[in-house]
Amino acid sequence: MAPSPAKGVRRVAALALAATVMTAAPAAAQQSHLIVVSGLGGADEYRDRFYEWSRRLVDAAIERHGIPADQVVYLAERPDRDPERIHARSTWENVQAAITDVAERAAAGDVVFIVLIGHGTSSGSASHYNLPGPDPTVADFAVALEGLAAQRVVFINTASASGEFIAGLSGQNRTIITATKTARERNETKFGGFFVDAIAGRAAAPAEVTLEADPIGATILMPDGAVDSLPAEVGANRPSLDIPAPVSVIPLDEPVEPAPDDAPEMPADLGDAADINKDGRISLLEAFNFTRQEVARVYERDGLLLTEHAMLDDNGDGQGSEEPDPIAVGADGRIAQTLFFAPASTHAAARRDTDDPAVRAAYAARDEIQQRIAAHQMLKDGMDPALYDEELERLFIELALKNREIRQLEAEVPQP
Repeated sequence: MAPSPAKGVRRVAALALAATVMTAAPAAAQQSHLIVVSGLGGADEYRDRFYEWSRRLVDAAIERHGIPADQVVYLAERPDRDPERIHARSTWENVQAAITDVAERAAAGDVVFIVLIGHGTSSGSASHYNLPGPDPTVADFAVALEGLAAQRVVFINTASASGEFIAGLSGQNRTIITATKTARERNETKFGGFFVDAIAGRAAAPAEVTLEADPIGATILMPDGAVDSLPAEVGANRPSLDIPAPVSVIPLDEPVEPAPDDAPEMPADLGDAADINKDGRISLLEAFNFTRQEVARVYERDGLLLTEHAMLDDNGDGQGSEEPDPIAVGADGRIAQTLFFAPASTHAAARRDTDDPAVRAAYAARDEIQQRIAAHQMLKDGMDPALYDEELERLFIELALKNREIRQLEAEVPQP
């Protein structure tokens, strides 16, 4: 009996996959590129905060994660503040130029991270990201990203009112993260600081910003009068910035007021805390989950209503997930668990020191699954789309289950 066409296609695909696994080196040669944009601060305290977050992220990308310095671009409101790090002013024209430049230099399959730090607004008909000069909308960014069709794009908007960026930018080979669920969540967000903590680790000497205390303003959902405290240039030709009334800013390392007795303690090492599976690297999914949990913890600790709900979309359906589940079929999180700031060419997955044979075997099995995923992705152009997606889905679920197994095994290993 002759094999069915479907079985024949599967057999050809399996043979091709097996052959490619043996020569998967090109997939491991993909590079990471990073564009960090620090937007309009409006007031010195916000400029200081955004600068500190951006500086730490840029330094960590180069020094901790090994992204080549010439593949990192940092744009900020005031380039003269740190001319050695900041390449140019963060105008929309310069942001577009940076994206175009990366698109011309990056190879197909490279990962391009774009991180927006700052304030966002919503005019009712469109969401904006606040920059010196014209404020780009979701639609503006959608056009700018068209040049990165051959690359894997990770777009992270840590600003307020950023939720609409998921529906507007979602697509194939794109992972979109926003600090808020909708454009209506317009309060100042804490997401950016904790995301940087996840990638960079705890700041050695976090910058403490002191503002006039206003306990009522700290709990107002949409405070009025915030624009009055900003420079005149901010109010010209742009929607009102939804910056909260002055509040007491609580440093990450030491709260101003004693925390409740039952409040969870801040982890001793944020870098280790974000590395949930303890493989020595922090995946984008791990960074997202850590950040989301830390944001919720701080709001709860301070007795505040949670006014920001971070979302992640990596399956291209335009619907973000607050709690991605890489094991569930078709759910968000499958791609994010395979993405790292560290370039694959300079960082093989690290090992936790252990003599336990079961843990070592699990590490080896995970490496093999990751190699099969990379090999399978190289077959995309020559495979039936439905068959490609079906196999990729199966591999991602297998990887997620293996990561869960590793966490369980490590929890059983006696600690020294």
